[in-house]
Amino acid sequence: MSAKVHWEEVFKDAPVGVYRTGLNGDVLYVNNTGLKVIGYDDLDELKALGSIATYKNPDDRKAFVEKLEKSGRVNNFEVDVIHKSGAVVTVLMSAVLNGEEIHGMFMDVTRLRQTEKNFREADQLNEEVIKGANGGIIVYDLDFKYILWNPYMEELTGLAAEKVLGKSPPQLFPHVKEHSLDKLFKRVLNGETIITPDMFFNVPETGKSGWISIRCAPHMNGDGNIVGAVALVRDITDRKKAEEKLQFLNQVAEQIRDALITTDLDFKITYVNKAFEGLYGYSREEVIGTSPDIFNADPDRERMQQDIYRAVSQGKTWRGEALNRKKDGSIFHNSMTVFPMVDENGETIAYCGAQRDITDRKKAEEELKRSNKELEQFASIVTHDLREPLRSVNTAIDYLERTCSESITDDAREIMRSASEGTARMDRLILDLFEYARLSAKKPELRAVDCENTLANAVVNLSEAIKEAGAKVDSDQLPVIMGDESQVLQLFQNLLANAIKFRDDAPPRIHVSAKQEGRMWRIAVSDNGIGINPKLTHMVFEVFRQLHPKDKFPGTGIGLAICKKIVQRHGGEIGIESEPGQGTTVFFTLPVKK
Repeated sequence: MSAKVHWEEVFKDAPVGVYRTGLNGDVLYVNNTGLKVIGYDDLDELKALGSIATYKNPDDRKAFVEKLEKSGRVNNFEVDVIHKSGAVVTVLMSAVLNGEEIHGMFMDVTRLRQTEKNFREADQLNEEVIKGANGGIIVYDLDFKYILWNPYMEELTGLAAEKVLGKSPPQLFPHVKEHSLDKLFKRVLNGETIITPDMFFNVPETGKSGWISIRCAPHMNGDGNIVGAVALVRDITDRKKAEEKLQFLNQVAEQIRDALITTDLDFKITYVNKAFEGLYGYSREEVIGTSPDIFNADPDRERMQQDIYRAVSQGKTWRGEALNRKKDGSIFHNSMTVFPMVDENGETIAYCGAQRDITDRKKAEEELKRSNKELEQFASIVTHDLREPLRSVNTAIDYLERTCSESITDDAREIMRSASEGTARMDRLILDLFEYARLSAKKPELRAVDCENTLANAVVNLSEAIKEAGAKVDSDQLPVIMGDESQVLQLFQNLLANAIKFRDDAPPRIHVSAKQEGRMWRIAVSDNGIGINPKLTHMVFEVFRQLHPKDKFPGTGIGLAICKKIVQRHGGEIGIESEPGQGTTVFFTLPVKK
């Protein structure tokens, strides 16, 4: 066997690729391992291609050959070659120049280079994660000195990494007890992962302070040995402030007299205060997690629940009354307010209900209603009984005038006229007093009232007086208000009648205007009448108060008192502005339509 054949046989199955090529690129020999690296089974197939065809970049072979020719030897030359499949394979070559031939070996380092690349990318990723983490990352060495302090910690404390690295926590945070930290650190170095209690930090140098939570675990090297500790830090300052605020609100909730309930978005009870326990007789433990529906004993409970859900789901507050049931089974009247609780972004996170036992108030209202009804009946009876003698007097006078007209003297006729006028005034007075008493007893039935139509009806009712006085009534556009239509009609009618009555020789000119002021409409009735002394305006709404001569301006002195009562029963206010000879403006407020 020749030396040449013997050499090829020795390296045929060597663990690395072995080859011989000519300087011109001819392939002379490649062992089995080399063929496998570049994907060929047949040496002849590779010989037909030539070594130049296997290089991904032909310039790489040129550079390789130049180095060989210059020094006669090349070690660890890394180059990308083309696998038979078309894939790129990275190989590491070493070779010597032997005359016109190149003798060398090569090995596939593709996987090694990919692993190295993965490690580099992982290191870069770790660095980016540490820098961009939405939380603090700290690494300590075995001496409890900082060796890593990420940007989040710089922002949190105001301390740059270069001022921190190499120092220990007590050096930076003197208020922290060193012995307690040492104990925790020793536990971590013994392999334990710990979560510290909430900690307050203060950096006088930067003025930064707050609350943090720390999770600390052992830091291990590639051999699994503990070389320090790594800590993850969370800023919990906002949470602590929220907890303090919640604690304060809980203290307030425990002191108020109204029963309070909070529920989650599924209407399951999450909290009740002491007043609730006292009102219902349930303990907190008995109701947490249940639905408030278990207390509702109202006959119309389904509609009420739908109304509540509809309101709070739209971010609105629901107010109403219901019949509720206590633990002992007793029923009571309950005034409720239910509203959504929102976070700083305006998102609903829970619902809250405030409740108050109004049973006594409801009983008082019923008693008042019964008393008012009895009072109204009594006033009606008294009015009838008081008017009866007046009717008898008028009947007698009418009889005398019909049957004895020729024999009645002038003096007697004057007495009869005076008596007739007196009974008429008394009759009006009794009717006005009855109306005043009825207003005090009867609660207004509030509904939408169109003031335009109501004023028009009042004008129609006073058409004779308006025609006789030559009066003119006009108005701006008037609103729709919440009120008792019959009482609002009487209000307009009384004010128009006064404007017509209290005039001089000039025909009355009456103007009605309105403007909205918050939740009320301010309506004004102005005239060009005789006016009154402004120092006396506070007296005009008193019962029986008449500031002008009765013989010239007859009346009962109750008309404006009735107006005041109507306005007050609607929750409004009434007033007057006037100057003698300059006319009068009576203004009042009524609720805006809901």
